[in-house]
Amino acid sequence: MKKPSMKDIFSRKGLLSQRFPGFEHRPQQEALAERVMACLDFGGGGVLLAEAPTGTGKTHALLVPAVYWCLEDDRKILFLTSGIPLQEQIVKRDLPDLCDCLGVEDLSYGLIKGKANYLCRLRGKEISERELLAHLEPDLVLELVAWMEKTETGDFSELALPPGHPVISALSAASDACRGNGCPFRESCFLRRVLQQAQEWNIIVANYHLFFSYSASTGRGFPVPYDAILCDEAHRLTEAARSAASLRATGEEWARVMDFAKARVFPRMEWVSDHDRQRLALLADDVKKESERLFHLWKKEVPAGRIFTDEAGPPDGPGPLQGLAGEVLEAAGEPPEKNGADDRESAALLHQWRDSVADLSHRTAWCARVDRFPLWAYWWDGRGINSSPTFCGDLISDWFFAKPLEALVAVSATMAIGEDFSFWEQETGLQATERLVLDSPFDLDEQMSIWVVDLGLAVTDDGYDDLVARIAEQLCDDNDGSTLVLLSSLRLLRAVSERLRSKERPYRVLEQGELPRSELLRLFRQDLSSVLVGSVSFREGIDVPGEGLTQVIIDRIPFPHPADPVLVTRKILEGPDMFFDIVLPRAKLLLKQAAGRLIRSKSDRGRVVILDGRVLSKRGWRITDALPGVKYRRVEVELGKKE
Repeated sequence: MKKPSMKDIFSRKGLLSQRFPGFEHRPQQEALAERVMACLDFGGGGVLLAEAPTGTGKTHALLVPAVYWCLEDDRKILFLTSGIPLQEQIVKRDLPDLCDCLGVEDLSYGLIKGKANYLCRLRGKEISERELLAHLEPDLVLELVAWMEKTETGDFSELALPPGHPVISALSAASDACRGNGCPFRESCFLRRVLQQAQEWNIIVANYHLFFSYSASTGRGFPVPYDAILCDEAHRLTEAARSAASLRATGEEWARVMDFAKARVFPRMEWVSDHDRQRLALLADDVKKESERLFHLWKKEVPAGRIFTDEAGPPDGPGPLQGLAGEVLEAAGEPPEKNGADDRESAALLHQWRDSVADLSHRTAWCARVDRFPLWAYWWDGRGINSSPTFCGDLISDWFFAKPLEALVAVSATMAIGEDFSFWEQETGLQATERLVLDSPFDLDEQMSIWVVDLGLAVTDDGYDDLVARIAEQLCDDNDGSTLVLLSSLRLLRAVSERLRSKERPYRVLEQGELPRSELLRLFRQDLSSVLVGSVSFREGIDVPGEGLTQVIIDRIPFPHPADPVLVTRKILEGPDMFFDIVLPRAKLLLKQAAGRLIRSKSDRGRVVILDGRVLSKRGWRITDALPGVKYRRVEVELGKKE
């Protein structure tokens, strides 16, 4: 099909305005789409970095060029973003609407989620209806059993269960339970079916963590072909890569895998004698006892948060534990080749358990060996031993370019400081061939202001929490609610919530943790006068245009905790310039992200209040470089008074 210009699609009289009532022409959206199309067309592995402020319409500006580029020569694009809600929106609403609008009929696309989002048929068969009844309401059990029999996708989203529901953890195809090619239900596996279908898709939608997890765990990269990568919400790249690469091991895990073997695996090994099964159970007990001894020793002698170095690693090592684990694996052996369904299921359980033990042994040894310090951080968190890459740039670059790419496009509202992408490029290892910073589509100077309040106290001073709570109370009362309060610690979150709830108010107070996040956000959008008190995780994913959000309160510049093990190790790696080179730029981008919650449409009005005088007093930090160029006010809040 003939490819139109982006102007033909995004202009005031373009295709989108003709088909979508209420469409607003945004020059920034059109400009972004043109640059994305040019990057794809040019090919050659070009890297486009684009900062597109809130309201640009960046998702459509990415998808439209993707649609036409894919159709030119049956190409494939991997579209990566962070959260499942946006991914489902793209597949269920955005792409169908765009294809209808553009007259495209032969584009194929779909969504790949992580293993934990799909039903595992083996687990579903293992867990009886009686076992489910012991933990769940009878009506839910009936619904679940009926769903398992009729579902064609195995996607838990069909059940409308909240994240973290026990059904999902009990029945999902999570990586530590998946048997892969050794599963007796391999041919009907829901995840395998999705991956097979995805081989033919033009646009594959997935999330960063899933993409990086395949690279980190298999070394073979993402199991679906693609010619180019488009990254939405690209500010999440580093966090997702570090999460995928990080390792952790606990004593509870060792106990769980050995108990699983004794309860589920060994009793089904009918090809061995009773005597050998008893011997296996005794060996499993030995492994469990050694793991309990080792992790108890670490808990007793190592303070929580202790960072290990190549010169001061953990006391005692996992060598004996690994040796015992090897003994029990060797004793278990391999199942004989049999064809019966029960035999295949028993063999699959054994393979699953063997892989779990091998993986846990590897994680324990890796975290305790500390031989890659300071390129990797190692620490004890009070319950488990941990390891995480100190710097992710090399990993991200290697994983993205493990396969030849025609183009890579990364877009976010928070990537540049001013017009400088150097920090983002440094942290991701992705060197741009082209950079683009778009203006906000809103008149921010008219729509918002930024207030800076100097508390006169440091976060470590006595009375800090109480003062923040009192000021937040006064600001929320002055604004008649309609406020998002973003706080740097859970301790402070509780202090502010308690203060706001200390007496009856004309607005509802919603607190992070009291309800699932999705329910909190629904109530916040629904009740236009409500106040939502949350931690740093609420810096993004909040989209409340109009009168429901007219004030954002931020307690401080979001510097990381100074005892963060990765940060401490990074300081050893980087040296004395780390604050200005890494800590400060990261804090600027996070502050920019938090302030971006306020203005989501042309009609929005409001203020951002930052309870940290250093925003203006620390001129050398140049904090305002990362914030919108709007009116700033130094403000003293008069407690006990309403404006």
